[in-house]
Amino acid sequence: MRRLRPIRRRRAREEAQEPEPLFDESSSDELQAFVPVESAPQDDYAAAPEEDFIEQEPPPARVRRTAPRLTINLPALVLVALLLAAGVVGTLVNLDRIDLSVPDQWPWGLLALALLWLVVALARRQVTPALGAAALVGASLSALLDVQGIAAWRETMIGAVLVALGLGIVLRGLLLRQNSPA
Repeated sequence: MRRLRPIRRRRAREEAQEPEPLFDESSSDELQAFVPVESAPQDDYAAAPEEDFIEQEPPPARVRRTAPRLTINLPALVLVALLLAAGVVGTLVNLDRIDLSVPDQWPWGLLALALLWLVVALARRQVTPALGAAALVGASLSALLDVQGIAAWRETMIGAVLVALGLGIVLRGLLLRQNSPA
């Protein structure tokens, strides 16, 4: 409250002073009455002469922007659908609800497809597809080990996929690293 005291004192001093009169009666100037100015006739405002108009082009029409359209990344959508289908089929195989009787050579085809996908993704300098291809290489290697009777698919799947992803990250780091100035 200490800060408010000088303000109170100043207000008290200002209130104690007599206000200055707005009109000094002792001055010799006489007050003059207010006389309004006559306005121009309404006909002057009705229409301007033609030569006063300057032809102007209308302003360009503004295009109203709408909210951005929803775009769907088709390769990502296909990948998600394939992963969902693989998850459902894998679950049904693990529960022995379905029997997959396919030839024993399908892991080789999947491995070739995954390696081709990996090479193309690295050539295009695309990181995410390269890592997806590396994961597919791991899954196909696990399936190949199972088909050949070396190790069960259930035992090698996680390890093979993680090792292949690690190798994919190393490849990405080696081949796609940024050229930084020395």
